[in-house]
Amino acid sequence: MVAYAAAMKLSDWCEQNNAGPTDLALRINVTPQAAGRYILGKRVPTPEKTVEIRNLTGGKVSADDLVDANIEYREAVSMRTKKHRSGSKSTANRRQR
Repeated sequence: MVAYAAAMKLSDWCEQNNAGPTDLALRINVTPQAAGRYILGKRVPTPEKTVEIRNLTGGKVSADDLVDANIEYREAVSMRTKKHRSGSKSTANRRQR
């Protein structure tokens, strides 16, 4: 069994290691676009790529970290959407008056 270090976000690991989407993409054999989505939390990698990321980062970025980042991203998008929709409704209400 391999012991892994404390967890962190992929974006933090990339920042600490001066690795952008292209660097990550080359190391785990995906497109830079896919790597960028992983870094931002927009997409959760396949199980195979998750293992590669864990190994690349020495266990600092785990599957849980990748899923958590995706949940945070989706919640942020949801909040922006709700905020935008509520703003649109109030504008529509003002027009009706």
